[in-house]
Order: sequence, then structure tokens, then C-alpha cells
Amino acid sequence: MWFLILITAAAISALIILWFYTVWKLFSRLRGGLISARQQIYLHQKSADEAGSWADFNCASSQLSLSIKLFNETVRQYNKVLHKPYYFFTAMILGFRTEKQQLTEKKG
Repeated sequence: MWFLILITAAAISALIILWFYTVWKLFSRLRGGLISARQQIYLHQKSADEAGSWADFNCASSQLSLSIKLFNETVRQYNKVLHKPYYFFTAMILGFRTEKQQLTEKKG
């Protein structure tokens, strides 16, 4: 009898560990996308600030605007996955939190 309890406990523990690993892997990938999108915003903001001519500024501003839209879409997808019931509590235990959107361009 004790052998069956031990096997059951080991199987349940393995499933829990596998579940936490899967959620951690998913949200690490999603968070990597957020970090990349945030870096793009920073680089496009920097190029807009350093633009020498009006044409360069317009080009950099349009790239910045597109980067902000992509970041906001990435945040929406991240938060949508985060708030699914089968991910929410596990992700919260692992330290993943709701991300805020950047709605407007930063003005230097």
C-alpha cells in the first residue's frame, strides 16, 4: 500500500513540476518579446532625438510610432495569456505580473 502512495506522490509531484516549468518557459518567452519591444522603442526614441534634418526626424518618428503600436500589441497578448485561468495563479507564483501599455510617444 505504501508503495502505491509513494508512486502516486511522485507522479503528482512530477506533473506539478512539469506544469510550473511549462508556464515559466512560456512567460519567459513572452517577457523576452516585451523586453525586445521596449528596447526598440528606446532606440527609435534615441534616433528621433538625434535626427539632423526634418526628413530624418519624420522617418524616426514614424518608426517610433510603429514601435509603440507593436509594443502595445505585445503587451495586450502577454496580459491576455497571463489572465487565462489555467496560467494566472502559476504565473503569479513565479513572479510574472501584468504589464502596462505605453499609449503615447515619449517626448524628449
